[in-house]
Amino acid sequence: MEKRKIKILFVLSQLVQHGSERYLFEICQSLDKNKFQVEVMTRKYFVKDHYYYKKLIDLNIPIHRKLISKRHLRYPIKKFYNKAIYLRWLIKKIHAIIVDIEYEGFFEPYDIIAVVGIETYCDALMPYLDKNKNVVLHHVNHQFQFERNYFDECPQDKIVILDAQQELEIRNSSLTDPSLYHLPLSMKLSDRPNLNSKIVGTKPVRIGVVSRLFADRPNEPLLRCFHAVAQAVDARLYFYGSGNPKLYDQIVDELNIRDKVLFMGHQEDLEHSIIRDKLSMLWLVSMGSSISYGSIEVASFGIPMVFWNLSAMTYEQILADTNGAMHSFSDINQFVEFNKKVLKDPGMLKSVGIKLREFVLGKFEIANYIDALQKYYEGIAADATGAGDNSQ
Repeated sequence: MEKRKIKILFVLSQLVQHGSERYLFEICQSLDKNKFQVEVMTRKYFVKDHYYYKKLIDLNIPIHRKLISKRHLRYPIKKFYNKAIYLRWLIKKIHAIIVDIEYEGFFEPYDIIAVVGIETYCDALMPYLDKNKNVVLHHVNHQFQFERNYFDECPQDKIVILDAQQELEIRNSSLTDPSLYHLPLSMKLSDRPNLNSKIVGTKPVRIGVVSRLFADRPNEPLLRCFHAVAQAVDARLYFYGSGNPKLYDQIVDELNIRDKVLFMGHQEDLEHSIIRDKLSMLWLVSMGSSISYGSIEVASFGIPMVFWNLSAMTYEQILADTNGAMHSFSDINQFVEFNKKVLKDPGMLKSVGIKLREFVLGKFEIANYIDALQKYYEGIAADATGAGDNSQ
């Protein structure tokens, strides 16, 4: 008799081309479809044109547009929401009514409900799924990116985390004895081209930064570092990412680098952009030795990269933790001096890219983790004696 497939529902607020969405897509495409029946739930409105909506449909993965978050309901009245106590009360009431209609009986057939983003759980599913034993939260952000500490209010304790920094943040919350499973950001890397040999020693040197242009992104330190590097090396800085370049008008003018900084906007194809713009290296952000999907993807091409570190780990600790592959600094002077050194030594610059490529191909290839993740899911499904209990 054929064994029944484990029915798993992934829940994510949207399916645009961002890191959390990439994380969901990589897991969904890698799970063994002979063992798992994979489905996705996302927000109710405005998603059919989203990048990963189309990609998931191409994988024949059903997508349920039922998710309703309090954040979604308050978007049109965001300016007034925090100032009006009765408006907040009304939004909560409206949300409760809508989810009662949308969610009634919907979750019962699923063996596992895997929510990507604790903020999605707290804003859209709590308290509706509070008593479900088959819920697992995939935590894909760090505390500084949140408007509040969601772990102080979340009743679920099965949490998949990316790195040691996330574990520390959770241990320091009020969550009691959480069950943590480590899964680094991972993706299919086996077919990545090596562009290291295509690094062009053009002048001026062209440095790329992959970062969204939002106020919560640490782009200002990189602009200050570039100003210092550009004093010693004829260079241009290319920003790749959506957002508002005007946020940086003041600092760009203060540093007198407006003619050397180009905001290129969001790029659908980083590989194409690197070749087109003849980049010699890239600067990105790390959380200690943890890096984003954008960083993993670029590093897999063999392009030299230097990181700005947002954690308390030292440069020496990060270097040791990555077998000498990652050069990540939290001190402007150290960052600048290292970049000036490698930019003046083409052999050393290429070596930085080669070593980092070798590291990420070993560390972040999803094929190295998918079997263990499937066993983890199977354990949750087997232990979920209360699965399907949606009572509030």
